[in-house]
Amino acid sequence: MKASGPAQFFYSRKRIGACASFVILVVILALVIIPICILSAIVRKDGTSGGGLNQKQIASTIGVFLVFTLLFSAMLSFLTSAKRHEIFGVTAAYCAVLVVFLGNVQ
Repeated sequence: MKASGPAQFFYSRKRIGACASFVILVVILALVIIPICILSAIVRKDGTSGGGLNQKQIASTIGVFLVFTLLFSAMLSFLTSAKRHEIFGVTAAYCAVLVVFLGNVQ
């Protein structure tokens, strides 16, 4: 006799956990690599500025910092079970990575 109901698929918790970890890894890597590429493009846009940033570049870099830091902390809040103090600490470290990158660009 043929079953008339919809087919059901069951996945193991291990497989679901691995998929979730992969998604989190991709999102976090994107949130580290994309702003660095954008900041690099902003800083290198005007190579004749004598090493300093003009006002427009400064405003753009602050905007990139703000947007990606908010995205980073939001993704940590929604995709992980981290507590508030852990999110605060990791977000501060994330900002430090972006600032160090920006400070090392010639």
